[in-house]
Amino acid sequence: MRRRPHAFTILEVMISIAILAMLTAALMTFGFSLGERRDRLMREGERGAMLSRVMDRVERVSASARRPASTGSSWLEITGRGVWPAAGESGVPAGPVGFTGRLEFSRDAGELVWRETSEQGDEVELVIGDVEAVLVDRFDDLVTTSGSRPPVRVSIWLAAVGRVRPAE
Repeated sequence: MRRRPHAFTILEVMISIAILAMLTAALMTFGFSLGERRDRLMREGERGAMLSRVMDRVERVSASARRPASTGSSWLEITGRGVWPAAGESGVPAGPVGFTGRLEFSRDAGELVWRETSEQGDEVELVIGDVEAVLVDRFDDLVTTSGSRPPVRVSIWLAAVGRVRPAE
């Protein structure tokens, strides 16, 4: 008596293909979400680095300020001296240069802008997006060590990157 070799039925083949299709779809979804997360983290990292640069410039200009800072509800203006952040024709940043720095918040655009204008009229701008609010305040009631100008406090609220802003 001869035995026939065992063969797969059409039903078994179809079930195998269906299982493979589901596994492939799950892996592709997982891979796409990882890519989106990586992109979001990179954007947040870039935004954090830009915010760090802006706060560093504010701190440096404040340390060399020639007069007290001017403040408003959504802006801060400081005049000081320092190294000009943009390289000149020689490729080397100029310094010390006198300039005025203005930290300004635009609620409509959701942007925080640090704009430096040199005594010669040159401008450099650093922009941070997805900002919710900025509060600029001065500690006028505190006496500083030097007895001159009071320190300035800047509070910044950032929104999640890629968040859709509601229409106002």
